[in-house]
Amino acid sequence: MSALYDQIGASYEPVKLVPIVRYGERHTLGRLLADVRVRNVLDVACGTGFYARECMRLGARQVVGVDVSTEMISLARGMAERDQYGIEYQAHDALRLPLLGKFDMSIAIWLFNYASNEYDVRTMFERITENLTDDGFIIGVTMDSSYRDGLDFRKYGVSLKLLEPVEGGRKWSCTLHPSGGDITFETFMLDKKCYERAAAAAGLSIEWIPIEISQDGIDAFATGFWQDAIDNPCMIAFRATRN
Repeated sequence: MSALYDQIGASYEPVKLVPIVRYGERHTLGRLLADVRVRNVLDVACGTGFYARECMRLGARQVVGVDVSTEMISLARGMAERDQYGIEYQAHDALRLPLLGKFDMSIAIWLFNYASNEYDVRTMFERITENLTDDGFIIGVTMDSSYRDGLDFRKYGVSLKLLEPVEGGRKWSCTLHPSGGDITFETFMLDKKCYERAAAAAGLSIEWIPIEISQDGIDAFATGFWQDAIDNPCMIAFRATRN
């Protein structure tokens, strides 16, 4: 996975402008990150640092970003310096995440969808939880296991192709369609029950939060444009808190 994202590099940044991300993911996370002010934040799978910078913009006290890709970390550092944000970035695999401190919250946007089984989901939750304060929590976005194959989501900036069933879910090929060219990778949609059991084993409980389309997004397209995404969502957010 690190080699793939080393290769993707800066071409990933325009993904934040495809319709389902710009008007769905970013809008939903904007609400969930509203209480980030004066918090210490750990961004796991930070990529080029888009949400790490957003946390700083919203008033976070400290942000540390980690990613398995050294190229992504290099790009994130450059963008943080450009924007004069004092964000610390480190290269780490989430399955082997060391103790980096005690954080009030962690964000894990498109991390858990790379876990191919329940054990890896549990390990990710455990490694992140070890870095949280007693009342710390995790905000994440992952694939929605209720998604049904057969609809064309390209209009939203994403295409999904079912590859094979796996224990606890399904493996997919996902192609994103940003302005700079297509990006294809493999991803997993594990059942929500897998996440809930894995979280419970790590001492957490999960609240599932549907992706909401912003009013700007509704106004930007014809009536009914978003109906497929609403009826058959391919992504979902969650908040994991200590039991």
